[in-house]
Amino acid sequence: MDPVNDTFLFQNKMVCQCPTKINSNGVWFGQNPLQYAAPLLMLQVVTTSLSWRAMELVLKPIKQPMIIMQIMGGIILGPSLVERTRIPSVLFPIRSKTTLDTIASFGVILFHFLVGVKTDFTMITKSGRTAVAIGISVFLSPYILGPPLSLFIRYFIPMGENLGTLVPVLAATQSVMIFPVVCSLLSELRLLNSDFGHLAMSSSMILDVCNWFTMAIIHALDVGNAGFGRLTWLYSALSCVAMVGFIFLVFRPTLMWVSRNTPQGEPVKEGYIASILITLLVSTLISDTIGQRYLFGPLILGIAVPVGPPIGSTLVDRLDLITTCLFFPINFVIIGMQTNVRSIHMETIEIMSLVVLVSSLGKIAAAMVPSLCFKVPIREALLIGLVMNVNGIIEIITYGIWRDKKILNEDTYSALIILVLLVTGSISPLVKILYRKRSRKYLSCKRRTIEHSKHETEFRILVCVHNQDNVPTIINLLEASNATKDKPIFVFILQLVELVGRSTPFLVSHVQQNKSLSASTGLNSERILNAFSYYEQQNRDRVILQPFIAMSPYVSMHEYVCSMAADKKTSIIILPFHKQWAVDGRVGSVKAAVRNLNCNVLDKAPCSVGILIDRGVLNGSRSVLSCLSSYKVAVLFLGGADDREALAYSARMARQRSVRLTVVRFVAINDRSNTDREKKFDGEALNEFRLSNMGNERIMYREEVVKDGEGTVNAILGMRNSYELMIVGGQRKKNSPFLMGLTDWNECPELGTIGDMLASTDFDGKVSVLVVQQQARVVGLGFVGNDDTPINVNARSLARNKMKSFAIHDETDDEEKQRFMMGQTQTQSKMYRNSIF
Repeated sequence: MDPVNDTFLFQNKMVCQCPTKINSNGVWFGQNPLQYAAPLLMLQVVTTSLSWRAMELVLKPIKQPMIIMQIMGGIILGPSLVERTRIPSVLFPIRSKTTLDTIASFGVILFHFLVGVKTDFTMITKSGRTAVAIGISVFLSPYILGPPLSLFIRYFIPMGENLGTLVPVLAATQSVMIFPVVCSLLSELRLLNSDFGHLAMSSSMILDVCNWFTMAIIHALDVGNAGFGRLTWLYSALSCVAMVGFIFLVFRPTLMWVSRNTPQGEPVKEGYIASILITLLVSTLISDTIGQRYLFGPLILGIAVPVGPPIGSTLVDRLDLITTCLFFPINFVIIGMQTNVRSIHMETIEIMSLVVLVSSLGKIAAAMVPSLCFKVPIREALLIGLVMNVNGIIEIITYGIWRDKKILNEDTYSALIILVLLVTGSISPLVKILYRKRSRKYLSCKRRTIEHSKHETEFRILVCVHNQDNVPTIINLLEASNATKDKPIFVFILQLVELVGRSTPFLVSHVQQNKSLSASTGLNSERILNAFSYYEQQNRDRVILQPFIAMSPYVSMHEYVCSMAADKKTSIIILPFHKQWAVDGRVGSVKAAVRNLNCNVLDKAPCSVGILIDRGVLNGSRSVLSCLSSYKVAVLFLGGADDREALAYSARMARQRSVRLTVVRFVAINDRSNTDREKKFDGEALNEFRLSNMGNERIMYREEVVKDGEGTVNAILGMRNSYELMIVGGQRKKNSPFLMGLTDWNECPELGTIGDMLASTDFDGKVSVLVVQQQARVVGLGFVGNDDTPINVNARSLARNKMKSFAIHDETDDEEKQRFMMGQTQTQSKMYRNSIF
């Protein structure tokens, strides 16, 4: 009998095998390595890994979840495709089933343990009424729809006795635990930080709690009806309570003690990690011994592990890769190998499809009704309903248990696995299509820039911080921004922390961050907060701070940054550069994830963005207000919207007494790149700047006449050690004569050509650099302010009609420097304020 087709009769087979045939002596001694356990196991692991990796290459472009790829990888190795070949008998003989299944079970144990480690169930207490209503509604829907659906199908559709008995049970299983699967799906689709993603995770967590109570009751009833004594159910329940009590009353406090006694930034001792893993195996053994599912112990043990650093993140770091990429996929590949598409009867697939379809529609309705009652947008309500239909490991394991108990035969089991593939495989692209992952939700109907903001209004700025090293230069930048009582600065501090060792991202105010949350996340934000608080105290009534903490995967962290900028109506976002310099001048660290974050924010930001290249460590970070000497700032003005935004920011600094500002305007000998409109805007911006700072002796203006990119570089190199800070625009124009010959060597194109040069490791200056990009998009205008992007013609005409223009008067002397002197008489002109563009 074929070894794969005989999957459902494995328990009736008797296999004779020599226990000493573990490792072979090799083919040169006339031995077949595949007749020995160890080489055969290695080949099986390699084959299963290659099969699902091959399906990953095929299915990943259409955004399919990993579970689909892994099951499909097993199907191509199973009887559905290779029934008449020797592959099953050679690679997967019956004698190897126990070994391979044991490895797969070990992967499932580790997976559920990690699910518990990553899950922060304190979030249940913070779930709103909407999440609770959705979770309970979805939980009840299969039990409400199941009985009438089974009666309807039995009455109108003729079927076998086995299939008729299965229908109501199948309908009831449509609400089994889904939180890990929902988390995995949202993570793969990069929607963890979305509004509906947060609601879906909270709702699925509530649903899981309901399922656990239900399964516990069902298990107690099964034990009581097993005929082993009237008190058997009580013994089973007490043993389960005893195990859970030991885990939470002894094991968890021990880990909390270990966490408190582990110095911040130091790894957990190897002995503690080894003890946790041994306890994991013991919990699995005890769960199986007391009659619970063997996965119960690992899941509860994982939940008891403190979330996040140092223990949770260490366990995830050690176990996650080998579990998700090697051991755990073997289980799904085996499931695919046990699926025989050829054995499915049309009657079975039709009835099963009807049950799954009605149950899925019922769950969608059950999720949408409470969502709409709580004013959730209809699109997000539909998305939550779709996500609640995702099938995962628990449901498939349930089918496997039914198969082993002969509740399912090969026909029904294969049909259910195929339906899991169809349902879960269709949800992922549907969610991707329906969720308009667009930055348009962050767009404003008006310009949120420094240039277009009113002078008399407060300056609202969002500052992002990754670690303590970012703080000194950012505070210097804020001090130089000239906060006054009449024109205060509202600073929103957002500490960005990578999501490690937990499943659920969050964004909270630092005031709301209690001690338990701080301990569970491993955050030590007190020093960062203290530094900014001291800055606020030194600028009382002039600076108002609001600190926040965001924990999220870097791939979706820009959602938090952009949403906060939109909610707080900030004019600019300050982001640290992804490179940090060491004291000796070399690059100390490079974080590609931070660079991707910066690029995403630049692309989707609802306001202007500044990337701060911090070289303060090279010349010693100083406070602008406490240092005796002045804080020297240079603005490199080449023209364009970004440079006008940089000039507008420097205009605020010009009023700070400790700041000495130099505006360097580059003039090309033959400049034909800028349009007349851009030249006009540049001239008006410079003229307004000069008029508003007339007589300020701390400001210098000079012009540099250059021929090409080489001249620009030489001029910048000549001033590289004369300033503490340089401000430059992103320079998105590619045909500028100032950049001729420089655009082909960009290492960081998101900084623009000049910014990239100043951030290069070849640039030996000690000056910090702020690269500014003006808000790129506005509702109704699309992209604005660039030569190579369209601008709304009607808005442009309206702006020109409202605009009172005047020519700029260029002034130079022998030293190519000109101070704005008090007392010069000039005609008062209406300040140009382009509030449309």
